[in-house]
Amino acid sequence: MIDQILRLQDHYAVNYVSFLQDNFTCSKCRLNLICRMVISQEIDISWECESRLGFLNGQEYKLMKEAGCVAIGFAVESQSPRILRLL
Repeated sequence: MIDQILRLQDHYAVNYVSFLQDNFTCSKCRLNLICRMVISQEIDISWECESRLGFLNGQEYKLMKEAGCVAIGFAVESQSPRILRLL
């Protein structure tokens, strides 16, 4: 993934990436690795992703911000039939 980001920057001058995988943050190990690689390689990129409410903690949000994350989309989920009808 890091190689792909670097290739996009080199060939197309990309400075913003959207990760549209709805389970992008599900593997905290992978998320941590990606963020730490972006930081250690000083990759100048802004990015956004999707996650679930309550899944990440403050430390993970801080790491993501340090790695260039500027937006997180959160899914609205419910088990309530009434709420699901309203949605």
